[in-house]
Parts: sequence; structure tokens; C-alpha cells
Amino acid sequence: MSTATVTHDTLALAAAENLSIAQLPTWYDVDTVAELDRLRVQLSLHQNGQAIHTRKFLTLPSPFGRGARGEGGEGGKA
Repeated sequence: MSTATVTHDTLALAAAENLSIAQLPTWYDVDTVAELDRLRVQLSLHQNGQAIHTRKFLTLPSPFGRGARGEGGEGGKA
């Protein structure tokens, strides 16, 4: 589960172990069906070859038996 200090804590642990890190730009979490739907819309608007594994995952059958993953209607957490 995320906390307000997870990034800070992770960076501190990496520094303590003398590990190099790289940070990606901040985006948004996908924790709910609505947020998963938002991601699907974002990906459909930007056909730029990015997020190929995410796109493929979203085409797989839903474990809830209702079409592809992220098509909405599953209820609860995604």
C-alpha cells in the first residue's frame, strides 16, 4: 500500500545502499475501475508505440468474465 512518504523512503534506502536510481515523470495511480477506464482512454488517444505491454494486458479477457480488462462494469478495485 502506498504512503505519503514512499518515494522519499525508497530514495533514502537506495542512497543508503549506494544504488543509482532514475525517476520517471509523475502520472497517476490506477486503483479503481474508473481510473482504469481513464487509462484506456489516454492510451486510445495516444497511439505512439508507448505502453505496449499495458495495451496488450488491457486486451486480455477480464477475470470477471465481462469482455476485455478495463472495459468498466467490474465494480470495486481494478
